Amino acid sequence: MKFLAVGLLTHDVQRDKSLLPEGPAFFASMAASYLGLRTTLISSVGNDYLSHALLKRQGINARLKTSSATTTFENHYFDGLRDQYVRATAEAPELDLPAADIVFVGPVMNEFSPQHIAQSLPKDRKVAVAGLQGWLRQADRDGKIYPKNMTEVACLGEFNAVVVSETDFPMDPVAAIKPICEHVPIVVLTHGAKGSTLYEHGRSKHIAAHPAVEHDPTGAGDVYAAALACALAQGKTATQSANEASQLAARCVTQKGASALSKAVD
Repeated sequence: MKFLAVGLLTHDVQRDKSLLPEGPAFFASMAASYLGLRTTLISSVGNDYLSHALLKRQGINARLKTSSATTTFENHYFDGLRDQYVRATAEAPELDLPAADIVFVGPVMNEFSPQHIAQSLPKDRKVAVAGLQGWLRQADRDGKIYPKNMTEVACLGEFNAVVVSETDFPMDPVAAIKPICEHVPIVVLTHGAKGSTLYEHGRSKHIAAHPAVEHDPTGAGDVYAAALACALAQGKTATQSANEASQLAARCVTQKGASALSKAVD
């Protein structure tokens, strides 16, 4: 099957000031490639992007628009809390999307609207899944990231499923996803090491996290979304798909970045 990931690729500034390739579309496409799918990635990066060779080595067909910069994030930690800053932002990728059986949409910083991407989805798709984080945050003049509300959710009905972390809703995550459940048949609220909650047509079920020694949780939700989409496209039930997604996400967190994904399917 053909897998398509759409969204900005990013660099994440590490504590030693080195750069690590990240971004929802990056993690989702890496997961799909390791799962054996023919994977295409639509994104936009600057000339400084670090992972062209990695994507090529994984057999990912990366269709990258050249931008003035690569989207770059930096994290500051204080008393166990994290402040995140966006230091550079690439232009939005082109949304003339090729045919695909499975589509993952992973916005980073509102680079395209949910309405626009919903209208741009390939007509022949079997399954489309979105990660919502990039539509739930905004940056101030200094680049510091804050949560924002997602006011338009009806267009999410074009997706078979959406995945979102409880941390993206600082007040009441369960209340926040209720309007989404009215439009999307499968909604997953992830809880990190505590597992996830699967909402199927509004009915909730807890999905246990698979045991893992966590080294770096970054990208786990995106890997979860990609694996969920792949399982759904194979005709598996929502519960079966969520359990497979949870397993792959758990294995992903055992190493930094996407390096554990190759071991996840060994």
